Amino acid sequence: IGYREQSRTVINLKDNAFGTGVIVETESGEKQLISVSKNVGIASKVTVETLNEKGVRNVQTGRKIITRASNGLVCIEMPKNHTTHGLKITERSATDGMDIYTFGYNDVNKKATWQMGDGIISNDRFIPNDTKDVLIQHTSPVNVGMYGSPLTIKRDSAPYGYEVMGINI
Repeated sequence: IGYREQSRTVINLKDNAFGTGVIVETESGEKQLISVSKNVGIASKVTVETLNEKGVRNVQTGRKIITRASNGLVCIEMPKNHTTHGLKITERSATDGMDIYTFGYNDVNKKATWQMGDGIISNDRFIPNDTKDVLIQHTSPVNVGMYGSPLTIKRDSAPYGYEVMGINI
């Protein structure tokens, strides 16, 4: 296959990268996008497209600040003038049987399609072999294009009514 085929693969990844993430607000008010590395590859900057509550599209560039190799999570610093509100990260602990929700953009025929699902936490402390990571297993659907999407819980007092409990990997 050789280098020519590998370079085609890199070009294809660059031109067709797609994925879901979630913008979270830190306690200091900074906004960061959390997703998975397969959605951003080796890029140091990422173009992020968001829709506000009125459906107005906003495209900005964020700078990748953290990549965690063991589970593939990546954190992208959003520009200071980014106007989309983020979700808060919950302080609640995951417990078996807890109601949870997933949402994001599913990749249907190369078109981003909104999807929301619900389920429960089926294992609140799953530890895969050869890792120290503690994962949350759940029954809500996660389809192609939704890797990097948030695992949320309902919280009426939170902005948008949900808080982030985890990221689907």
